[in-house]
Amino acid sequence: MTIQTLLSFAPRCRGYRTNLGGFYMLTVTFFTIRLRLLARAGETVSVSAVISNAGEADVAGATVTLSDPFYSAALGYGRTMTGTVVGACGSNPEQTYRQASSVNSLDYRFDNLLPGRAYHLDLTFALCSGQRWLNIFVDGWQVGESDLGLYQASAAGSTAVTTTLQTVSILLDPADYADGSIDLSLLRADGLSGPLVNLIDLREIRHCYRDSGPGESSWSAQNDCGFDPAAASDAFDGWGSNPDKTVRFGDPGPVQYKFSNLDPAKNYNLGLTFYEGDSAGRQQDVRFDGTLAQTVTVGPQVQHIFTAVPPADIADGELIVSVAETGGGSPVISEIALSEITRRYPGTAPAAPTPPPASSGTPQVEFSGFLAYWSGGAVNVEWSTTTEINNAGFTVFRSTDSLAWIDLHTEPSSRTCGNFTGTTPVSYSWTDTSAVPGNTYYYRIQYSGAGCSETMGAAALAITAQANGTVEGQSFVLGAGWQLLSARIAPDTPTPAQALQTLDGRYDRVLGEHGIYSTELADPFNTLSAIRAGQGYYIRVTDRVGASLLLEGSPVSETTPLALHQGWNWVGYLPHATLPLTQALQSIAGNYQRVLSLDQAFDASLPPEYNPLRTMVPGQGYLIFATQALSLTYPSGVSGAELNAAASSTCEGVLPTPYRTLVYGPVEVNGRPAPAGTKVEVRTPRGGLAGCFVVQHEGKFGLLPVFGEDATANPPIDGFRDGEALTFYVNGVAAESGSSLAWQDDWATHLNNLSGVGVDTYLPIVVKEK
Repeated sequence: MTIQTLLSFAPRCRGYRTNLGGFYMLTVTFFTIRLRLLARAGETVSVSAVISNAGEADVAGATVTLSDPFYSAALGYGRTMTGTVVGACGSNPEQTYRQASSVNSLDYRFDNLLPGRAYHLDLTFALCSGQRWLNIFVDGWQVGESDLGLYQASAAGSTAVTTTLQTVSILLDPADYADGSIDLSLLRADGLSGPLVNLIDLREIRHCYRDSGPGESSWSAQNDCGFDPAAASDAFDGWGSNPDKTVRFGDPGPVQYKFSNLDPAKNYNLGLTFYEGDSAGRQQDVRFDGTLAQTVTVGPQVQHIFTAVPPADIADGELIVSVAETGGGSPVISEIALSEITRRYPGTAPAAPTPPPASSGTPQVEFSGFLAYWSGGAVNVEWSTTTEINNAGFTVFRSTDSLAWIDLHTEPSSRTCGNFTGTTPVSYSWTDTSAVPGNTYYYRIQYSGAGCSETMGAAALAITAQANGTVEGQSFVLGAGWQLLSARIAPDTPTPAQALQTLDGRYDRVLGEHGIYSTELADPFNTLSAIRAGQGYYIRVTDRVGASLLLEGSPVSETTPLALHQGWNWVGYLPHATLPLTQALQSIAGNYQRVLSLDQAFDASLPPEYNPLRTMVPGQGYLIFATQALSLTYPSGVSGAELNAAASSTCEGVLPTPYRTLVYGPVEVNGRPAPAGTKVEVRTPRGGLAGCFVVQHEGKFGLLPVFGEDATANPPIDGFRDGEALTFYVNGVAAESGSSLAWQDDWATHLNNLSGVGVDTYLPIVVKEK
């Protein structure tokens, strides 16, 4: 027998009817959708990958695992955002998660929800380490634990996510899916990294709510819930018109509610609202099927009471809830709701995160990264900020149990009085030489109070350094967009998802010489299987303020031979110090033609004045064109401390991509060699800046990388497309080009003469009379 259902997404669907008369649960487990059906004994059930509103099956058995696709109208469900990553803290489904960058939301859309049905949206969260706060939105409204839909009982606040699994169970508002669809958005409220989710369950549920007042429906065999007409009661709205103020009362005797057609295999919660406007101080007993469940004192303050229904009380498929006044008077009840319990894990009440101290309503310090890792026999502590307002400095604390902290070091802010706001991270570092290998340490950063005082504010961040004596780390502070990097550390688990786990949610693509890894694709479609020391990789960082990356593993000797083949090689840099390029590559001297970094180039056939790439830097990746197969061995024990940094040949505003061509040549302004400091720009037909070079040697520009377009980035990166003509500007004015160049992604050099026109500046003549 084959069942084909047509629904929407089911990171949260349970309880849709099928022609079997049973029901299924469609669940997104970390972005894997699981469809489970209860089948009749002896029947074979196959489930197609098309999901829709169906019904209830009756057996346990069939499980189908689907992907977590992008939304389409034809499919009816899916995620609607790009730039997310998938990570894991273990092998179980609930230990996996999908995460967006800190500035983006994690978005889903679900269609085909039916009016008149009730649904639970259950979101399960857990972190591998640390703590984070998330805000949950459905159709643009912030939501939280729904508390069975009782009037004003739910509190929409930030959800604190820790390393303990928790489920936020949300009763969807029927108004949100009156059009048959809902949109789910998760946003970061506080803490490092972006919003994430481990499990999403959408389930149709049995839910009954009654506003105990005028117009209330009684129980019937058709509606299966309501006040019991067999027990005398009446409605009253003289104390107020809101649902929590109107009441049903018994006079005399108890008020009874009846629920029928309940499933004994399920668990249920009961919610009650009590209020009195006559200050009688009623003492009331609540009983389930005649058994005392709770006693409550009713007063002028609205009370919401929630309790789980004992399974024994619904063993017969029915439940009688009675409310009686212990003195024999008239009991009152304002609201009652019965709902299935669907959560997988315990929940926590919504709460607002404790933010860092603020100055004039502005966040005082915003962190873009925080790392602690072993390097040799010490722990390096590194952090970066994008906002500092009235911040004098930072204090580093250490703990061995995350409970008792000691003050180790104070680092002054690199900004005068900390008054700085930007999108480029400002980096700080400190080395803890007192750490003892074999111990686990926790580090915490605090910053100064408002007004540049020496008083430290609330703890901002915490992280763990694993100190087992064999694991070392290498850190990277990455800007937004494409980065070209390499490691001198061999990651313990080299798969891209694991090796780059500290970058979770802040990148979406990795390019290697022999493969590609995308966080949006399942492993069978990713051809890059490992991050290895000594190799270069392009990584696309999606966080708009950049991110910090920590690689941990075993150090690789800086003299480890790296095999090169004839042609382009994506090479890593193993030395710990910056070296002149020709010295670093002395072992292959005469056997390489060209070297490319992220945004500079070197060509062995050109004079030095055309080669802005002069040094090789730890952590950077390089593209080397070898003229024959051979091995590259970096020199050992060479210090680069005496190197003088070369003047920058690049300009702000250019976004490098992995696609480029190279241009160089003479440049004139008004018929004379262009002086040092002259700016040469290349713009696309769309006006985007795709290349820029600041002249360092009079009359010469280049090598100037001219980058290609990356239309897959979010937002897209403007650059050249194949065949488009290059347009040059000198000091902002269109320049004459000695040759017509059409862009192509060839990584080759092209000679071009440029002639620009200077802009005359006319100053007023000031004559001083004697």
